Amino acid sequence: MRYFVLLCLAFMSLFADESGSFKPLYSFGSVNLNYLSWSSQTKENTPHTDFAYLEAEGGAGWKWGEVYCLAAIENPTKSYDKEFATNRRYTLKPIVNLTITGGLSVHLQNFHFESRDFDIDNVYAGFAYTYVMDSLWVKTFATLHYQESTYYSGMNGYAAGWVAKYDFALLGENFSVFNWHEMEFARDQQDYSLDDGTLTGNKGADGYNGALAFWWNVNQGYTLAMQYRYAKHKLGYEPMQEGFIATLKIFFL
Repeated sequence: MRYFVLLCLAFMSLFADESGSFKPLYSFGSVNLNYLSWSSQTKENTPHTDFAYLEAEGGAGWKWGEVYCLAAIENPTKSYDKEFATNRRYTLKPIVNLTITGGLSVHLQNFHFESRDFDIDNVYAGFAYTYVMDSLWVKTFATLHYQESTYYSGMNGYAAGWVAKYDFALLGENFSVFNWHEMEFARDQQDYSLDDGTLTGNKGADGYNGALAFWWNVNQGYTLAMQYRYAKHKLGYEPMQEGFIATLKIFFL
């Protein structure tokens, strides 16, 4: 599945040429500085620790579809060879939507995570629908789920979710509320249990994770956010996981 990641990146760079015949209708790019602080209960129930991470994201859209990619380095100042939760880790998330008609599109998404002791590719293929009304923008999706990871590889149920954004002005300032939410259903039992039936990892056939963010759009150059991060039967653990992320987003496109 790493070839899918490379293909998406090459695809995005090919069509991001604004001077050629494939000039996009819109494009954007940013560098994000983040710090994630997990709740005390989350730290008690999982090995999670607080960490800083750097992100680079960008995307573009045309009449025929859109592409997006997010790359992140977690614990960038730490060693890759340290034990999990305190080591450096990498994530990559390319998304391609190919327009069918109106707001309906084919949805292709890959989430890649890599660390010293564990790596995973979650590949989603299905359909998405985009709804726009005034200051509200919502994209929903429903897909099949294929997984390649250190401990399990194969078809692993289904996924569904949404990305939503609402822009508004208050006291002369511009703000946005943003929510992404992903759910997985009917996972293969071999993914979350051992041969003797002992539950492991996410410990369940279903799970979800996401974030709810409040953005202060200071100007066209940068924006600030406080994000509520949440997950259950996801991120490798069963319990409810909650935390807050402070973010500075700097635009370069």
